[in-house]
Amino acid sequence: MTRTNPAATWHQRSLLSGRLHVLGPALAGAAVTATTHNLAECGWVFAVIALVCWGARLEHYPMHLMATARFALRVACAMVGAAAAVAPTYLNSDATPIRAAITVAAAGAMAACIALVDVVFSMAEVRVAVIGDDSFAELLARQFADSGVRGFVFATSCAPTTSIDRFRTLVTSERIDLVVIENRVMSSPEVERTVDACVEIGIPLTDGATLYERILGHVPIAVIRSAWFRAVLDPERPASHHRLQHARDVQVALTLAVVLAPVMAAIALALVAKDGRPILFRQRRVGKGGVEFELLKFRTMRAEPVADARWAAADDPRITPLGAWLRRLHLDELPQLINVLRGEMTLVGPRPEQPAIVEVLEREIPYYSRRHLVVPGVTGWAQVRCGYAGTTLGTGWKIGHDLYYLNRRTLTFDALIMVETLRTLIADRQYGRTPPNPRFLLRVEPDAHA
Repeated sequence: MTRTNPAATWHQRSLLSGRLHVLGPALAGAAVTATTHNLAECGWVFAVIALVCWGARLEHYPMHLMATARFALRVACAMVGAAAAVAPTYLNSDATPIRAAITVAAAGAMAACIALVDVVFSMAEVRVAVIGDDSFAELLARQFADSGVRGFVFATSCAPTTSIDRFRTLVTSERIDLVVIENRVMSSPEVERTVDACVEIGIPLTDGATLYERILGHVPIAVIRSAWFRAVLDPERPASHHRLQHARDVQVALTLAVVLAPVMAAIALALVAKDGRPILFRQRRVGKGGVEFELLKFRTMRAEPVADARWAAADDPRITPLGAWLRRLHLDELPQLINVLRGEMTLVGPRPEQPAIVEVLEREIPYYSRRHLVVPGVTGWAQVRCGYAGTTLGTGWKIGHDLYYLNRRTLTFDALIMVETLRTLIADRQYGRTPPNPRFLLRVEPDAHA
């Protein structure tokens, strides 16, 4: 049995999206350069831009969940293409401002058209069949809908014991593009036969946890097992990332400290005049390897005796008017540049938590302690996606994001997260975000194969 006219799958969609990020600016620069230069110069422009964009390997990152970074890249595509096209023009003596402006506009238009192709392609439907329990299929479909993910149609579900003939009929009648297997039944003999059928048919297949992680941008910690961490702890993973990350942190932190010194001085003076001393708030947090350190912030609450550890809340009565303004703009986090320079924190990573809260969460949330495998960050993937936790379920949601970052951490991903962080300064949504269903985050099921 063969499938004719197969629709786009989720993997193909992601792969094409990544290629368009590479080809978009490259074709923009080359096409416009071709209007006034020879093919050799067009090839040079195309090769240079494509090589630079390819190095970012954007298909490996959840660009569909990063609206701000995606928009910034669209603009960057046009700018890079235009710059590469204009450069050869200005190297010639016949360059004029009008000619350069036309070149810039044409390059930007070319990049925008290719970006539009990416958007149109991303609207294609992927019809999904789930092998497993009906309740799992319904829950997965509802989770995708509640998360605002579009393009996935959960067309049908069937039990692992469904006959192969029945399975083939479903694939054909429902025009299935992707088969998803519930993790709980992955090792059953019936599913093995289903996998063989998928190979024969030529239809893509994945497990529920992998699809959930890739599309929703966080790990379903109640579904995965310890084997998931083999990839994270793989000895072949580049060991240079930490050194490069630290070098970048020191450079960026020093630059920001110098540039923002007048701002920090003004905040300190305002705090003294408005709320008195102390200026800084110091609190013990848990860092890499479970080692505690002292996190620094500008004080945003009234000075009170030390209370029991608790989560922050939007309407906390202890927050001062000036403190509320500092929190809204995240300016209270600026002293953490000192923590970065000390090596206690990095610019991007899991947010550090209070020791007392860590003790509770390690008992309630699967794999919570694994977030301490890396240095905590000033901002992070969980921070830009989830805001403040506020509850055990909310923390489980954030841990899923932290583990997702842990498995994909690169300097490119860090840069994309920092761009996304800029959005929080404009559209602040730190509180009130709704976590997904607890079944994916808190429930731990016994598994003899773990």
